[in-house]
Amino acid sequence: MSTHGPLSRQALLDRYPWPADWLDRALAALVDNGEAVSGAITPAAAVTQAAPEFCDRRNLERIHRHTLAVLRHEVEPVSLYAYADFLARWQHLHPSSGWPGRAG
Repeated sequence: MSTHGPLSRQALLDRYPWPADWLDRALAALVDNGEAVSGAITPAAAVTQAAPEFCDRRNLERIHRHTLAVLRHEVEPVSLYAYADFLARWQHLHPSSGWPGRAG
C-alpha cells in the first residue's frame, strides 16, 4: 500500500491471492497501528458509499498536501496594480468605465 493510492479490499484480493480472512485481520492491524487509514477516501467512494478504502497514512498525507497546494495555486493574489485597476473600474472611477451624464 505504500506505493499505491487508496485501494479497496476487493482490489487487494483481485491483485493478490491472499485469504480474505487473513487480509481483513492484516488491514485491521494496519489501521489499529496507525500505518493505514480506512474510509471513503476518494470522491467516488464517498458518493457511492461503497466498501471502505485503505491507504497508507504517509501516501494520504502526501495526496492531501498536493491537493492543498493545487487549490492554493488557483487562488493566488493578484498584483497591487491589477487590484487598484479593478477597484477603479468597479467604482466607475476609471475614465473608460465612468458613467456619462448626470448619473455619472
